[in-house]
Amino acid sequence: MASAPAVRFVSLLALAIGLALLLHSAFNALYKNDLVYWNTAHIFNARTHLDLDLTEFRGGHTMEQIKKQFPDLDWYCKVDENKIGDLICVDEHIKSWNGTPAMMASFWFSQAGLTHIAMQVPRWKHTQMKNYLFAVLGKPHARDHREITQADIVVWQLKSGGAIVFNIDPEPNPLQWSTVFWYSPEAVKKNGGIIRRPPASMGNSAT
Repeated sequence: MASAPAVRFVSLLALAIGLALLLHSAFNALYKNDLVYWNTAHIFNARTHLDLDLTEFRGGHTMEQIKKQFPDLDWYCKVDENKIGDLICVDEHIKSWNGTPAMMASFWFSQAGLTHIAMQVPRWKHTQMKNYLFAVLGKPHARDHREITQADIVVWQLKSGGAIVFNIDPEPNPLQWSTVFWYSPEAVKKNGGIIRRPPASMGNSAT
């Protein structure tokens, strides 16, 4: 017959193993969550510093031209299921955009070339990005409200004819990133002028 200490040890060992398995399952489930995955990936894998002045950028570039102009981009491309463009190319390893923290960059291409760009911004760097945009672009030309997320967006009309959209308020979800969304002059014309409502997917363009 096993002694009392031995029985207690086996019971504690079984409890420890069960707890470890439970924590492992919980961690896997949490990590598979898209928001947790992308934020974690940014913290540990971000490395690309992208310097791109969107104020004078006109778009229309091919994928090859963008890649040649920004050779550090480490992107993958696929058919755009959201139909913003024909193809979307995403660099998941963005560390900064023009010296301001960012976490992903997405580029949309159609037959007319580059039409849209999205810069995802970590939630904890939202204010820094907002300050940067206001310093560079000045007062926004329009403001709108998104019922889905209850967050206001602002719009800047650029001298190039393009536009930049940004959610002026951080998203309610503490893991949800903010987004700087750029429209080429051609995309603005296609939408009938200054953009008031960005695509519903603008806050989740990498999925």
